[in-house]
Amino acid sequence: MEQDQTVVSIKLGLDALRLMHRAVHQSYENWPSGCAEEQECLFAMRNQLYAALMDQLLDIEAI
Repeated sequence: MEQDQTVVSIKLGLDALRLMHRAVHQSYENWPSGCAEEQECLFAMRNQLYAALMDQLLDIEAI
């Protein structure tokens, strides 16, 4: 994947964030091999989505 790609922001509800994280996690776990950059991208996306999920869960707990 190219390093100088455009960054995009999206808004998701907590349920959609959970679903997106689960989908990316499953894609990473079941990755059939091939382009190593794709696997690296899935790994980074999974970790970023997990961090966003934890941030949201901590915000909910603080209320």
